[in-house]
Amino acid sequence: MTTDSEEQFPYQRYEIKLDPLVKASDSVEVKWQGKSLPERKVSLYAWKAEDSKWIMLDSRIAGEEDFELTSKVTAGQYAVNGSISIMVQDEIAVGGASGASRPVTEDPYDFSFAWMSDTQYYSQSYPHIYRKNVQWLADNKEDLKLKYVIHTGDLVDKSEQEYQWLEADRNMKVLEDAQIPYGVLAGNHDVGHQTGDYEAYKKYFGDWRFKNSPVFGGSYDDNRGHYDLISAGGNDFIIVYMGWGLQEQEIQWMNEVVAKYPERKAILSLHEYLLVSNNRAPIADEIFEKVVKPNKNVIAALSGHYHDAELNTEELDDNGDGIPDRKVYQMLADYQGAPEGGLGYIRLMQFDVANNKLHIKTYSPYLDDYNYYKPDQFPGKDEFSLDLDLQPRLKRVATDYIGVSVYTNEKIGQVEQVNSGNTASVNWSGLAGNQYYQWYVKAEDDFSGMTLSDIWGFTAFAVTPPVVDPPSGGGSPGSGNPGVPSRPAPPKPPAGKPETSYQPGKGITIPGPDASGVYRVSAAVLQQAANESAGSSKTISVQLQQGADLLKDSYTLELDYDALNEAINQNKLALRVETPVYTMTLPAGSIPSAKGPAGSQLILKLESVPSSQNSGLIPHMTQTGIAFSWNLSVKQSGQDEKDMTIVSTLMSPAVWTWKLTTKQMAAIDPDYAGVYQVVNGKLTYVGGDLKESSISFRSNLPGTYELLEWRPVFADMNGSWAKEVVQKLAAKHLIQGVELNRYAPAEHVTRADFAVLAMRVLGQDADKSAYNFNDVAPEAYYADEVGQAAALGLIQGFDGSFRPKESITREEAAVLLNRLIEKLEISEPALMESVSFKDQRDISPWAVDDVTKLQQMGILQGKGRKQFEPEAAVTRAELAKMMFEVLQLK
Repeated sequence: MTTDSEEQFPYQRYEIKLDPLVKASDSVEVKWQGKSLPERKVSLYAWKAEDSKWIMLDSRIAGEEDFELTSKVTAGQYAVNGSISIMVQDEIAVGGASGASRPVTEDPYDFSFAWMSDTQYYSQSYPHIYRKNVQWLADNKEDLKLKYVIHTGDLVDKSEQEYQWLEADRNMKVLEDAQIPYGVLAGNHDVGHQTGDYEAYKKYFGDWRFKNSPVFGGSYDDNRGHYDLISAGGNDFIIVYMGWGLQEQEIQWMNEVVAKYPERKAILSLHEYLLVSNNRAPIADEIFEKVVKPNKNVIAALSGHYHDAELNTEELDDNGDGIPDRKVYQMLADYQGAPEGGLGYIRLMQFDVANNKLHIKTYSPYLDDYNYYKPDQFPGKDEFSLDLDLQPRLKRVATDYIGVSVYTNEKIGQVEQVNSGNTASVNWSGLAGNQYYQWYVKAEDDFSGMTLSDIWGFTAFAVTPPVVDPPSGGGSPGSGNPGVPSRPAPPKPPAGKPETSYQPGKGITIPGPDASGVYRVSAAVLQQAANESAGSSKTISVQLQQGADLLKDSYTLELDYDALNEAINQNKLALRVETPVYTMTLPAGSIPSAKGPAGSQLILKLESVPSSQNSGLIPHMTQTGIAFSWNLSVKQSGQDEKDMTIVSTLMSPAVWTWKLTTKQMAAIDPDYAGVYQVVNGKLTYVGGDLKESSISFRSNLPGTYELLEWRPVFADMNGSWAKEVVQKLAAKHLIQGVELNRYAPAEHVTRADFAVLAMRVLGQDADKSAYNFNDVAPEAYYADEVGQAAALGLIQGFDGSFRPKESITREEAAVLLNRLIEKLEISEPALMESVSFKDQRDISPWAVDDVTKLQQMGILQGKGRKQFEPEAAVTRAELAKMMFEVLQLK
């Protein structure tokens, strides 16, 4: 018998009549044999009248062959009127990402922790998955040998929506009721992203909720951070949590807590730490330097936030002998990018004491499935084993003494009005000879201050002490002030030398500053460097500083103009000038090519400057306090500085890399930061790519540049699902509102506007002269971008026309987005399982592959009810979301 369904989960139900002789205590074996479609989960249920619900007895993910489901039940618990009701159901419409019902390897272990993260979509839209996960942990606590559960943040998606907190609250309480200790922290969604509003989080998950837990160690700012102390299998752990928006004081607290328990294996739990690139986030670098490295007991750092699963193992040499002493396992596990907010995948951390291993498994209680990432395609991504010293540490209590001190109320004497630093004394008379006596001092002031001394003792002997004459001459050894020897003045640093050192064969010159602090590179040195780099790097490198002890705020570099002109303009070489803070690369052909008088010098000046008090700041823009300037000029031999020729523009943009300190990076939000040129108090956005500890940008205009943050506000985006992505793209000047404070998210996007945004994202120029569409006027605001997009093959016309004012459809957008991704040369991310839309047949054949690929990449989703609506127009909100997801791939 076969039951199929496209709309519902097919099932078959059976009533099994028991023999009248079967007793209530008898065991009844239920066995089902059959098949389903490959990759589908099939479950065997029995109806339990006492609980009024179906109880799952067995399940399996179907393959190509027939399989069996079997279980034993007690007759009295399931029989109703002499019959047992059995149901077999295709339970899940979309199977797990891997389709594996078991892990790759079954490893022994002695105890386990569970780790979940970024459950916000479960709280928002898929509560049944959240409930399934926590109930499974509670029901299987003993089988899992579960000792603790870790949650690394984003309990909810919208912190202002009460129902999401109620859902998270009820689900985490399941663990409490099962007496499973756990810890949580606040992710960015829990605290309103950049607002950092912890009010709702503390209302539901403040330290009031955890302080009576047997593992609770302590709290920071009402559970903004906290730590738990867990012992299992002869091993002692400290799990340290810190929520979103941490800064120096939070990092300091973490370090103090970890250092306080050096005997415990420390696991750091954070929302943001490891990136999808498998590198640490900027704030994580600071945590690594200030918490992980100094504390030898740190073994792991766990995080979510970014949609991926990564492992970064760092080997650390704690004693400086050149041999690694420990491994720190930095892990990212966030599956919210999967359908239904993550398909229920969590991490199981299984500790194998005998083999000194930590086995990591990834499992979905919701799907009863292991490994979201298919092991054959992504080996070791969801399941792996880590080396970890788990041998139980010997613990001992060896008492040499135990005693008590009793402070009696019997007063010997009292002295009042004793000035600070003076000595007080009393006479203790009436003491018996050869007896042991004890005493202590109680000191009090007029302001309720009080302290007690230690208890001291002595034996009173019945003897008369001898009289001792005082020493003659007064004074005592060591009294008085013999004088402090003067410290020699520190030697002055040697004057800078104008000589230049070389790295032969590499085209690198390292000039030293002369007595006036100017760096000079002669014609001969430039020519030598040019010859060395012509056949290899094609770049002349001038390194102005070596070592942090030579760090300066300003630099002046003089280069022989004719030799530089020959190298850059004639020999097509680039020039790279490096300092500890700034790196500037002048590409080939970038400087004016006119030959100057003999002995002319090109002078580059660059310096850090205070943030300008400019009038160009627009609403919601803030200064970071980071700014610098650079200028170019040509000076003839013997010419005064005021008569020098100013170079106002380069023939092609210079590329700047601007290094930032850890403190500066921690204070900057890359999503809203950008570099602006300041001209007469006016601002011009030039871009800025923030990566790790530096920001890079391109500009052909010398002048002053400032790093600013801008969080534009559009009144009509309040409450919109696209508010955050619109704000972030607007901050990068990729999109803009239709008015100063209005974005119009529901308006349709024209083909012309789509081309404009695509070219802004691409950031490339192209020869557009060959592409003149008959319906694109040369003076139109989109003319250049449309021509360039056509030249690059991003867009196509229709018999000489482009139809710029027509709305772009969702299937057209899919095609253009895929072309854009190819032009950006983005490495293809891990693809999710494809989902067939109900209107799949309505997608034009030329767009099917592009729609499918973007859906697997998580860039395009359906419009609801599994409909894609390929002919529907793209809205401005949808466009922002699409482009934001593309940029995230970079």
